[in-house]
Amino acid sequence: TEEEEYEEEDEFLLVQTNPDWGIISPNNHYKLIWDFVGMSFIIYQAVVVPYKLCFDSTQKGFLAAFEIIQDVFFLLDILVNFNTGYVHDGILVLNRKEISWNYMKNWFFIDLLSSFPYALLISPSEYFNLSGEISSSNITEVTNILENLEAK
Repeated sequence: TEEEEYEEEDEFLLVQTNPDWGIISPNNHYKLIWDFVGMSFIIYQAVVVPYKLCFDSTQKGFLAAFEIIQDVFFLLDILVNFNTGYVHDGILVLNRKEISWNYMKNWFFIDLLSSFPYALLISPSEYFNLSGEISSSNITEVTNILENLEAK
């Protein structure tokens, strides 16, 4: 096998000296911002998806566009992950073939299943409903529930 050369980045991490072109370090400032945005989208979905399921709600206008943006973001995140290095046994791996193999073995199928916009297959017309119509029936229903809880 071909011997790899490493250099010390800090006291705990060795880095491959010949990284493949376009590989992103997991400690890259922009990658950390990307991950923060992704986590913000996950928190949003953790709140909104149960609401939508409980009250049979659909998003319209800005929120519908925002959710399409999230779907695109998570699909792009798969591509970003194929190009982001990882640490293995104290060595920062920056070889695209190793990164791809590691991602395919560990997270790719989970990411693909969780990122796929199933609503696009189920109801394309609803998926792209950006009309901005505002329906207050669900808000009224939540208000009624809260009022009933407060009365008890």
